[in-house]
Amino acid sequence: MNDDPLLGYLTLLSIFIVFFLTHLMAKKKQKHVFLFPLLALGISFPIFFLLVIIQGGPYTALLFYLCLSLWNGGFFGLFYAWYLHAKLKRHKSINQRR
Repeated sequence: MNDDPLLGYLTLLSIFIVFFLTHLMAKKKQKHVFLFPLLALGISFPIFFLLVIIQGGPYTALLFYLCLSLWNGGFFGLFYAWYLHAKLKRHKSINQRR
């Protein structure tokens, strides 16, 4: 990632967007916390298979950057969503005891 700054910037942008949207969904409904990380992973996986099939196309580099940045954003977003889910679940159980 140090060799290609564009990939690094796109990955950071994807991570921040997925984290932000996950945090917004956690405020609205707890069961939709995992929506955006799984959506990012679900979009990037078929793009990766498309890149394996179509090698050397005109948009290969663009699709590669998009695929890798979405995959990393979704992967790290899953851990953040898992943390938010546990935090909200614990907070909900504490409030029910009162």
